[in-house]
Amino acid sequence: MARWQQWYAVSLAGTLWISALFLQTGWLQAAPLPDDGNIAARIYARVIYTPCPVFNSPCEEAGRCTPARFLTGDFVWVSLERPDPVDAGGQLWYLINPGEYVQAEYLAVRPVSQFKGIEINDDQFFPFAWVIMDAYVTHTPGSYFDPSDKPISKYTIVNILQAKKVGRWNWYRIADDWWIEQRMVAMVQPRPRPPGIGPAEKWIYADLYEQTICAYEGDKMVYATLISSGVRDYETVQGQYRIWIKARSAKMSGGEKEGTIYFLEDVPYQMYFLNNYAIHGVYWHDRFGTRQSHGCLNVSLNDARWFFYWTHPVPSANSNWTKATSTDPGTWVVVH
Repeated sequence: MARWQQWYAVSLAGTLWISALFLQTGWLQAAPLPDDGNIAARIYARVIYTPCPVFNSPCEEAGRCTPARFLTGDFVWVSLERPDPVDAGGQLWYLINPGEYVQAEYLAVRPVSQFKGIEINDDQFFPFAWVIMDAYVTHTPGSYFDPSDKPISKYTIVNILQAKKVGRWNWYRIADDWWIEQRMVAMVQPRPRPPGIGPAEKWIYADLYEQTICAYEGDKMVYATLISSGVRDYETVQGQYRIWIKARSAKMSGGEKEGTIYFLEDVPYQMYFLNNYAIHGVYWHDRFGTRQSHGCLNVSLNDARWFFYWTHPVPSANSNWTKATSTDPGTWVVVH
């Protein structure tokens, strides 16, 4: 067994065990990514009441002070310049930008997902899959599970040893006599290099059905992880494109009707491949492997950082934004 492999045993009702191959990216000797300042250390908060007044300084009596602006929308998030609030006359305030303060009661600080995909080496078993929600297994495909059993945890990686269709759905055998239904997992298997992409070129394949995304160098897969693509009313565009511009961190906003208006500060590692469609990091959810977005390809912050520095154009050391050029064209992105 290779060094990067570990047999992960899942206890079922204290008597049954599943052996599922569980991969840990930390055991691979990956090159360290560049230091990009405070992005990785940022703390994020959801604005739970809107309109949310923003002040130039903490105010002991906010009702008597004049707001500099208001944060509005149905889904609004900010990043904090400092982790701890400031006390002004018994009222707590968060610094959200230099010279901009919000009363703490308007914000709910949330943890960021620590999920991360895996770097692929020559010993990788295919196909494999992530379990995308806590899921039960069964003795035979299509049968009922015992609710007293212990489920396999979300984001566990399992090998797909066999597939069998029962009714509408495939069932996958992940160990001896243990099966899981396909809607519980997001599967990865190699894809052929598309026409027009050279044998040494980097390219990305996003699978909207499986909700996975993989990085390739020529015919070799080098990285794989989960995405969250567009929901039904905001489908992700399909086709073959090149990344045309990148940003380490920038505001994102949009939405067209009531209930869908969003405003997101400091969205990290944005890689635009067609107009406003981008691969980018997400700090506001931990539901990778399921559709969640307004059309972009959501990935975890860990994964977004990896893709940002692996793809072209090479990020500028002196600018937040980097545009592709004829001498440094953007990496291919294939969405299917």
